[in-house]
Amino acid sequence: MLDFANLEDADLHYADLTNVHLRGANLKRVDLSGTWLVRAVLMDADMRQASLRSVLLCYARLDGADLRATDLSNADLTAAFVEGARFELADLRGAVLTDTNLAEATLTGAVADDTTVWPRGFDPAAAGVLPAHDAPPLRPLSLFPQDPPSGSARGVSP
Repeated sequence: MLDFANLEDADLHYADLTNVHLRGANLKRVDLSGTWLVRAVLMDADMRQASLRSVLLCYARLDGADLRATDLSNADLTAAFVEGARFELADLRGAVLTDTNLAEATLTGAVADDTTVWPRGFDPAAAGVLPAHDAPPLRPLSLFPQDPPSGSARGVSP
C-alpha cells in the first residue's frame, strides 16, 4: 500500500499498478501514461496535471480525487467510481466512461471530442464539458504554480 505517498513529478509510465492503494497520494504532474490502474484505489489523490494518457482505470476508485487539468486522453475509465472527483479542464478526448456514474463529479471546462464515450444518458454539455474545437489550451500551468521542492526554504534565493 502506498496510501498518502508523495510521488509528485514521478515517471511511472507503462507500469502495472493493478489493485494499488494510493489513497490521498500526491500524484501532481506524475506521468502514468499507458499504466494499468485497474481496481486501483486513488480516493482523495491529488492528480492535478498528471499524464494519464491511454491509462486503464477500469473499476478504479477515484472518489474525491483532484484530476484538474489532467490528460486523460484515450483513458479507459469503464465503471470507475468518481463521486466527488474534479475533472475541471481535464482532457477527455477519446476517453471511455462507459458505466461510470458522473452525476457527482465536476467536469466544468473539461474537453472532449466525438471519440469520447459517455455513460448512457449523460449530457456532457449540461455538465460543462467543452467540445475540443472550442476549448482553450489544455493543462494551463499558470493555474497551478509549482510548489517549492521539498526541503527548500521559502523566500530564500540560491
